[in-house]
Amino acid sequence: MGFGGMGSDGLQLIANGIAGSGCEQNVLRDAALAVMGQTHRQGDPAISALPRVQSNAPHDKRAAPRYSLLIRPAKLIFSRGEFLCVLRDISETGVSLRCFHRLPSGSRMELEMQNGDRHPVARIWQEGNHAGFRFLDPLDVDRAIAGQGDFPKRPLRIGIHLPVEVVSPLASGEGLIGNLSQQGARMQTTLPLAIDQPVRLRARHLPDIRAKVRWRKGEEHGLVFETTFALPEFALLAATLQCPALIAC
Repeated sequence: MGFGGMGSDGLQLIANGIAGSGCEQNVLRDAALAVMGQTHRQGDPAISALPRVQSNAPHDKRAAPRYSLLIRPAKLIFSRGEFLCVLRDISETGVSLRCFHRLPSGSRMELEMQNGDRHPVARIWQEGNHAGFRFLDPLDVDRAIAGQGDFPKRPLRIGIHLPVEVVSPLASGEGLIGNLSQQGARMQTTLPLAIDQPVRLRARHLPDIRAKVRWRKGEEHGLVFETTFALPEFALLAATLQCPALIAC
C-alpha cells in the first residue's frame, strides 16, 4: 500500500491503530486533508518558496521584520517527543508555526530546521493548530531562509525507540527503530540482512511497511521505504507513536 498517495486510507490505518484512545477517524482525516489541501495550493512543502518580507502592521508590536516562508517543514522537540510542523513566517526574534495536532504542555522546547540547526524557543501563544514562539537567542535569518547548515539538508527524522517485527524472505525476528522519516528508518536488529534485501516492518500503530536495506554497519541498518509518507500522514503517525493523547478528541 502506498503511503504517499494514501490520503484518507493512510489516516484510516492510523485511526484504526488508536481506536482505543477514543479518537474519531474523521478528526485525523480532516486535520490531514486540510493541511494537504493547503500544500497543493501553495506547493510542495519540501521545496522552499521565495520568502516575502512582511511589513509590521500598526497593531503588530514586533520590531524585527518577518519573512513569509509559506510552507517549510520543521520539528518541535519536547521532553515527550518530537513533532512535525510547518514554518509560516520567521524573524530574528520569533516564528509562527502551523501544527498537525495539539502540542504537549510546556513553554520551552527546541525548534529543529531541515538543515539540522536547533534553536531554543519559548511558546508565546497558541490558537488551534497555529502557534507563535520566541527565539531565546537571535536567529540568523539569512542562514535559516537559505537552508544553510553544517550538514546537507535532509528529510526530517523523528528520534524514537520503536520495537518492530522484521519479516524477510529468509528469516524473521525483532528489530528496534531508532529514527523514522517519511522515506526510511534506521533500525537495529541481529537478523542477517543483506544490502537491497526486502523486508516488512510491523508494529502497533504502524501501518505495514515494505522496505529495502540500503546500508548496514554491525547491527545497525538503514532502510528505505518502497512508498513514502505524505507530510500530514507522517506528522499524525509520529504523534500517535509518541503521544496519542495529542490527537485524541
